[in-house]
Amino acid sequence: MLVSPLQAQSSSAPRVGAAAFDMTDELAGYALDLSDRFIGGEMLLFGRPVVFREEEREYPWHRDFLNDAHYAPLLYTSLHRPGHDEIKVPWEFGRMQAAVHLAMAWASTGRSCYGDELRGLLESFSRENPVGYGVQWACAMEVGIRIFNVLHAYVLVAPQLAIDDSLHILIGRLAYEHGAYLFANLETDARLYENNHYVANLLGLAAIGVILPDCDKGRKWRDYARREAERVIRKQVLPDGTGFEGSVRYARLIWEMFALIGLLYERNGLEMSNGYWQRASLLASYLSWMTPDSGESPQIGDNDSGRVLFFSTESYADLRYAACAMGGGGAVCNLPEKMVFASSPQVNQELGELRGLKLFPEGRFSVYRDDEVFLCVAATDAHRFDVPGHTHGDKLSFTLEYRNRAFFNDGGTGNYTCDSSVRDSLRSVRAHSTIQLASAEQNEFEGVFWSRRNGTSHLKASRGDHGVMIEGTHDCYQKRFGITHRRRVIYDDGFKTVRIEDILEGWNSTAPEATLRFVLDPRVEVLTLLDNRAVLRHGDAKVTLITPAALSVERGYYSREYAQLCETSVLVCPVREASLTTLIELVR
Repeated sequence: MLVSPLQAQSSSAPRVGAAAFDMTDELAGYALDLSDRFIGGEMLLFGRPVVFREEEREYPWHRDFLNDAHYAPLLYTSLHRPGHDEIKVPWEFGRMQAAVHLAMAWASTGRSCYGDELRGLLESFSRENPVGYGVQWACAMEVGIRIFNVLHAYVLVAPQLAIDDSLHILIGRLAYEHGAYLFANLETDARLYENNHYVANLLGLAAIGVILPDCDKGRKWRDYARREAERVIRKQVLPDGTGFEGSVRYARLIWEMFALIGLLYERNGLEMSNGYWQRASLLASYLSWMTPDSGESPQIGDNDSGRVLFFSTESYADLRYAACAMGGGGAVCNLPEKMVFASSPQVNQELGELRGLKLFPEGRFSVYRDDEVFLCVAATDAHRFDVPGHTHGDKLSFTLEYRNRAFFNDGGTGNYTCDSSVRDSLRSVRAHSTIQLASAEQNEFEGVFWSRRNGTSHLKASRGDHGVMIEGTHDCYQKRFGITHRRRVIYDDGFKTVRIEDILEGWNSTAPEATLRFVLDPRVEVLTLLDNRAVLRHGDAKVTLITPAALSVERGYYSREYAQLCETSVLVCPVREASLTTLIELVR
């Protein structure tokens, strides 16, 4: 059995370091509400409330309670999936966000009901999940996030515990077990494919090392995680601030983890370098640029609605809080309040309104925004970094908002741990506003988290007297069909039009059929559709789409958050020549 030296310290309470951030009245208020829900058997899952228990009192550590699927408590390397299960359900429960909520509620009110629930939760986990056995140990990322939250909860309640309280020993044992597991199962793949999972591993090791400085091997884990975080942030956050995985929402997740890692060290007397905070600040700025004034950031790449810690039921789509938390480019200085999504209106006021044209050359995004328009063109290529697992077939696809109303949107992710076919349909080229040749993917899928690299992409942007031009190229069809796709997206701020010029270089009469698609936000109404002209409305905003050939409508899908799915409409235009022009008129 793994034994922590904290178990031997029965004569005095262990030394406890500082948590990543302090409790505030605002956070305590949210925590009280979430704790009451949790005691009543309700939790937030993928951004929405769900019931995880009714009459029974045991916690669903080994159960997908949404699909009534059970996982045998086998060694983590021998985990058996029962089929038609959503493994993220027990994983999300096992992240222990509820422990932080309960600890805040207990510390702020002194009510025993919260303390009893917290003890019961931690004791149940220890009893029902021996280290290395069962679904809760099947993914090291989940282990890292869990121990961060467990230790954060402990810091909040430790001052009110008696010296001989058994919770000290329980926490020490959990910390040691989690640390030993993490260090033996780091998700690095010899540094070839380390992604957001590895950052979560480092977060867990950092929390153990600084919050429990007397934990056996804790200093080793602390120093390793600090050194690796400094290295990895420079790898995963590109010089322009974009995330190297090519996913907007996963970039948000790594910002959260890097911010928490940095805070853990800074608040415990171990400074991170200026370069570390500069990369975090660049990432936060990118997230702000990618969030339009509506607060609904486009879902370019995967979105699993993942959070290390949450306090609010507000949308996960507004990413502007990260830049506000950075406090103008230095270390995170306002993190607690700004981590609450409900503060988004305040965040927007403090940041000011981002306006103009922005090119992210490393990530291969370009954004234009003014008082009425948000236009984004993507040409992501995460294959350059051997991490294509969370990218989609979105090269030269665009998203467009007008008057804070989304018209052309990315379809999101759906689900990749329960039904990968849903995710495949949403990461397909046909689920994006770009051109597809035959039914071919830009990069063919090879399993859930891999795709074949068929080519690369380029993107540039410029501003003229009357607007902006974003130009992109990808050659992913070149090897198979001899065709390169070039696209210009030109916004005229005088005439309020978006002109899309597509060229299929190498296309001829013997080439496979090509299709131009426009994926609509599910809230968009098609008011009229006549030949090659469609009038679209979303709320009080209208646009007219004029295409080079007659339009038809096909059914598509849209996923606002992970495991959420609804139908939407996709406007389809056949391609009949190598050069074609589409016009979008923004109705005044």
